Amino acid sequence: MAHQRLGRGAVTQAADAVKSSSHYQDNMRFTEIRLADQDKSSVWDWSFGGEHDFNRHVEFTVLDGRRVIEGTLDLASGEILR
Repeated sequence: MAHQRLGRGAVTQAADAVKSSSHYQDNMRFTEIRLADQDKSSVWDWSFGGEHDFNRHVEFTVLDGRRVIEGTLDLASGEILR
């Protein structure tokens, strides 16, 4: 399955959601924002006729000085999942 790309609006939406978090600080810098891969077992079940609602989750990486912080965001709700 080919990786899907996020549009500019979705990237901006994800960045804004992360920046609004109480954990975000102005000195942090984004290095990556990308669409998270779906759970493989759900994709396989769907490909054989199963029904699934696939949520759009975004994985992001920010740098806080030398510290790397990775997280996952639910794009629909703006909630940081991890």
